[in-house]
Amino acid sequence: MKAFLPIDITDARFVSSTIAEPAAAEPAWNSGTTYAVDNEVSVVTANSHLVYKSLVSSNLNNPPASSPDKWFLKGYTNRFRMFDWNQGNPSVGLSPVTVTVKPGRRINAVMLEGLRAATVAITVQDGVGGPTVLTINKDLLNRHATTPYEWCFSPFVYDKV
Repeated sequence: MKAFLPIDITDARFVSSTIAEPAAAEPAWNSGTTYAVDNEVSVVTANSHLVYKSLVSSNLNNPPASSPDKWFLKGYTNRFRMFDWNQGNPSVGLSPVTVTVKPGRRINAVMLEGLRAATVAITVQDGVGGPTVLTINKDLLNRHATTPYEWCFSPFVYDKV
């Protein structure tokens, strides 16, 4: 077992992603819009990328962050779910999903827990735009077969990184 101290990915450490924010299913909250029960909105500010769900009908001009009786904090926006330590609600995007972060200090491990993808490519650079230090490419789609029958008929599975 390997253990390491995680680094929270904040706005200062986040560079870019091909996953849009807000996502189509997470429209930005608008004080002039009346929301029905179960409508979801996103609130994006510095270091805050959150999705709220309306708890009441005719929900008008009630800021989600300061109206807990009218809004339920559902979690992070799709773009930032991948950095949430409470797993089970992953980021989803069209292939290829590309994410760039700058941890701000030396790292010796990258965790991609719960990743479901056919391939993964990790490029480590010495600073943003600096020289490439390490490149890892791994095919995650695999067929674990030990017999000819399994080779022909067993499904592909996603390997762990």
